[in-house]
Amino acid sequence: MKRPILLLLTAFIMITLVPILFAQPRKNIAVKQKIAQQKKFGRLNLSDEQKSKISDLRLAHQKEMLPLQTELRSKMAELRLLKTEDKADLNKIDQLIDHSEKIRTKIQKAKVRHQLEIRKMLTPEQQRVWDSRALKGPGQRLMGKRLEGARTRF
Repeated sequence: MKRPILLLLTAFIMITLVPILFAQPRKNIAVKQKIAQQKKFGRLNLSDEQKSKISDLRLAHQKEMLPLQTELRSKMAELRLLKTEDKADLNKIDQLIDHSEKIRTKIQKAKVRHQLEIRKMLTPEQQRVWDSRALKGPGQRLMGKRLEGARTRF
């Protein structure tokens, strides 16, 4: 009698604890941003003054971006709703898409201005490092590693 109860108890513990033990901890968004920032600025060897000024610029940039991103999310949610209506109004959908693209354009322009403001604060050597990273697109930074891995498979 004790053996089946013990087996059931052990199975229950295993079923409930194993997923918890193997679950990946979620990283906070702020932590992820901090890690990305360290990777981005780590090779620049910034002075304390540069770090302070860049931090101030980043805060101002985030304040500028927040309403734009919120408005864009709102417009995209509205677009999803319009697309699910029985008689979708294409004119409204077109207007919404056009407005969303205007917001995206504002966001892109603000990002570029922010990057150029940071670049102005850098020394010529730091600018070379910054520029070499900026010339690579987001996908190209990892592309070399991916290609190297692909070559070793053959």
